[in-house]
Amino acid sequence: FLKYCEINQIHDIQELQAKHIRKYILWLEGKGHNKGGVHAHFRVLRTFLYWYELENDFIDWVNPIQKVKVKRPRQEPLEPADIKAVKAMLDVCANNFTGVRDRLILLILLDTGLRASELLALDFVNVNPIVGTLQILHGKGDKFRVVYLGKKSRLALRSYYRRIKNREGALIIGVHGERLTYTGLRLLLMRRAKKAGV
Repeated sequence: FLKYCEINQIHDIQELQAKHIRKYILWLEGKGHNKGGVHAHFRVLRTFLYWYELENDFIDWVNPIQKVKVKRPRQEPLEPADIKAVKAMLDVCANNFTGVRDRLILLILLDTGLRASELLALDFVNVNPIVGTLQILHGKGDKFRVVYLGKKSRLALRSYYRRIKNREGALIIGVHGERLTYTGLRLLLMRRAKKAGV
């Protein structure tokens, strides 16, 4: 945005008008940004200008962003995972620690639709293996919620519990007992997919 202002001889924020912001949006589109990218630039600029307005109590300055509306791009829904592919990934999970853990991960994600970060943040204290509930302490918007596991997931959870001696801290752990990371989760899912041929 500063580069755009330089090109257009805008040297002071009070010179900025709604028409400049609209032209900036068109300039971004001309530079090859997609709708999502343009909207991201707009949101940053909008946040900055509202902050500037709050910090500087100008009587004669009207925030030009108030007159500019940029439509949020429509997000196309992702295709759901093919159930045959999921079944193939479940079938390649052996009856050892990593196989039982990976099977549990796949079933939890399938049953609940948890975000990766929510799954990885789960601790043993957040789980009721009998009823099959998971407490999500910090979901989207930092909201608390409870999700429920199906019968197969509850059985997989109990099987996983039998393999874990120390039931304090992270629920989903690596082979050395450390909390599984996002990268670790991504890699294990890729390995299972490759092994299953999906």
